[in-house]
Amino acid sequence: MYLCRRYACGVRKRNALRATKRSIAPTKTVLAMNDILSYIIALINEFAKRHKLSDVQAYRYLKRYGAIQLAHEHYGVMHTQSFHDMVEDVTTFCQRKGGALK
Repeated sequence: MYLCRRYACGVRKRNALRATKRSIAPTKTVLAMNDILSYIIALINEFAKRHKLSDVQAYRYLKRYGAIQLAHEHYGVMHTQSFHDMVEDVTTFCQRKGGALK
């Protein structure tokens, strides 16, 4: 009986360690994704203010011309710059893709 308890305890410890290891990695990914999404939402909001659009209109415009994907792919660089500069750069990017806002 002693061996059974000892074995069961060892199995529980290993399972607990495995569960802990599995839960650590996704948490980092979720936090990174949360940061990216928060930044994109703020960028859309600033873009809307700058061009006097609603948030929905700004989102649709940026999505249509690929600026949302650009912000997602280049978050590492973009989040270190000021929103003013990034709104200007995103506006220029959209103009190159055929957007009419200036």
